[in-house]
Amino acid sequence: MKPSVWENGSWKSPHELLVEKYSPRPFERWVHGFHGGDGMWMYDPIDKQLWYARLAGHEIWVEESSWYSEGGEENSGGGYFRWSKRYKELTLIGPCSWDQLRVKTSFRKSFRTSDYAWPEGRTATFVVD
Repeated sequence: MKPSVWENGSWKSPHELLVEKYSPRPFERWVHGFHGGDGMWMYDPIDKQLWYARLAGHEIWVEESSWYSEGGEENSGGGYFRWSKRYKELTLIGPCSWDQLRVKTSFRKSFRTSDYAWPEGRTATFVVD
């Protein structure tokens, strides 16, 4: 888990932290997608605790602008929201200690997007006891 998470997040409750503008590393995107976008577990090496993490889309405001073409015609653009390709909203729920968790196994089918591929096979994840 990146240390900047604690600096950039806001507490929504005593056990839920929201980072509105989080830039996930490629392996974090892969792991999140591996479970079908159903969250992942992140480890806090300082407190030695686990946090359940979910990534969601982040919208960016595109500032409105105007300019003149070579022919003197006024053009304009922007003034709307768009989905960011780089940033996601990160929600952390926890913390959980190792003794609060158990391992759950399941089987998944392979899946592919233009950016990532996930293999078919057995998976394991933590569930809260």
